[in-house]
Amino acid sequence: MVCLLVVIGSSVIVTFILFRGQLLGTKDRTPSDGADSYKGNIRNLKNMEEKAFRVLAPQSVWQMDNSLRAGLKAVLALRRSDTSDAWLAVGAKDYGTRKPREAELIKEGKEHLEGYFGETLELAEKTDSAELAGQAAQRLEFKGQINQVFWWGECFLFTRNGIGYWFIMAAPKLEEAQQELAELQKDNRGLVLIDERRGWREQPPNLDSFVGEKFRVRLQAPEGVWEKHKAEDQDERGELFLFGRYLKEKDNRKNASVLILALDKKASLKESLTDARAYFDGKKKEEDKNYQTEPITEKGEELLELRLLLGNEPKRYVLLAVADGGAQHFAILCDCTWESRQIWRQDFLDLLRTFQLKKK
Repeated sequence: MVCLLVVIGSSVIVTFILFRGQLLGTKDRTPSDGADSYKGNIRNLKNMEEKAFRVLAPQSVWQMDNSLRAGLKAVLALRRSDTSDAWLAVGAKDYGTRKPREAELIKEGKEHLEGYFGETLELAEKTDSAELAGQAAQRLEFKGQINQVFWWGECFLFTRNGIGYWFIMAAPKLEEAQQELAELQKDNRGLVLIDERRGWREQPPNLDSFVGEKFRVRLQAPEGVWEKHKAEDQDERGELFLFGRYLKEKDNRKNASVLILALDKKASLKESLTDARAYFDGKKKEEDKNYQTEPITEKGEELLELRLLLGNEPKRYVLLAVADGGAQHFAILCDCTWESRQIWRQDFLDLLRTFQLKKK
């Protein structure tokens, strides 16, 4: 019995040693520059521990919070140790030799926030461009509630050498979170990436090509994101229909679709966009007369973002685009749930950029 306990105890110790960098993070003090250094290691695709980043923070201001780290499923989480209410968390994930899509990074950050804040999480309409740790990033504002306390913050998402990163800073007010981040980054501190992948080169992803029937329209996307189904089953004008499954889960609340319709050619794409919206509105009214759409943004004459409302409650996010196919105009209708719009929006835009009319 004693031997068994020794073996079990030894196994626990070994496991802790192997995974401590990823599970708990580590701290070492660097008195030379008056900063506390917190290391973040990941378990890469080869099942090896790899240094991914460190956070350099003003000395004795921040401390590790493993409860927060577990709640956010982060690699590292820190909370201010003084009277100021603020916390930060950093996550990282290995994607090997490929560069993750922006939609994948958004999905990753959104899932961590949802897991922590639950149904109280509110996200900005979309991400905007930013910079963190010397890298071009996407920034997504959020608001959530824990134990009757509201937290506002920013989630930064970016990739470097096959590793995807997300960095969260939160405080009771958004302006306070932004100020905390600015203070953290002074004197070359803040998030510092550790590069153990010199010579890393991105390998292009395998692509799926999707071709319509009558007019041979074509779209391309990274392998496994979309599945082709019969377009005429969706609409009598349908030319190509793609179905996107969120994380390959059987959860229709998070899925998306793209439908290409053949339209009569108008004098301009702007007129075709107007017709396409009217056509979409009419179809939704047939489902429920209380459906209505309102524009979010309009980009030129070829693209329109809409929210589909039932009463005053947003239900769906719709990205509507038109393209000139010579003798025809085409409407491209991209649709997903309102809650998943931040994820699918970028995949929609990436797909639209590949539109071609393939010759017979």
